Amino acid sequence: MKSELLSNVPSFKHRDVRVLMNPVEVSQIKDAASEIKSADLGFNHNQVNIVAVGRLVEEKAYDILLDSVARLSFDFHLYIVGTGHLESSLKDQVARLNISKKVFFVGHAPNPFPYMKNADVCVLPSRLEGFPNVLLEMMTLSNCVISTLCADGIEDIPGIFTCEINSSSDLKLKIDEALACDKSELLNRQEEMELYVQKLDISNFVNKIIN
Repeated sequence: MKSELLSNVPSFKHRDVRVLMNPVEVSQIKDAASEIKSADLGFNHNQVNIVAVGRLVEEKAYDILLDSVARLSFDFHLYIVGTGHLESSLKDQVARLNISKKVFFVGHAPNPFPYMKNADVCVLPSRLEGFPNVLLEMMTLSNCVISTLCADGIEDIPGIFTCEINSSSDLKLKIDEALACDKSELLNRQEEMELYVQKLDISNFVNKIIN
């Protein structure tokens, strides 16, 4: 976004233009994530629970996600949290892929954070984002987060797994890779993500603006 600004408004090149990453309300997110227990979400921990959160629109690439999970060789449940005009067509796709018993459309959830916290894998399959706040929320709660390279800077975020946009095969491979990681690697990744989001905590964000 900074690059676009400087490109379209050349006079800004002579000004002090800085980028402040989106803030994260870490403590509030963690508190909200504990309000609903895993069992009350319907999660079956004998299977891999995959969670994606966002509007059911073209940019979010749920069609790619569905194609990806249909190729998985292990038992899973995919929970899609959100609503949008593509819901009907996505449900049709689920039926065509014969994964109706494995995919759950949760709809709008006023508090999506328990889903993120209790997921084995959180996935952001988007084609395009300005910068996805939901990715930071997932990083706050999960030790296994996968994101497409849907926005500038995502490739530099520590701890997460990344893959190309619009590639169901690449996303499927990344899900397999993430689940093959041992506990020590996932713990290291979680620590890296926690350090990253802590720097973006709302108090630090305010201090950067003031100073």
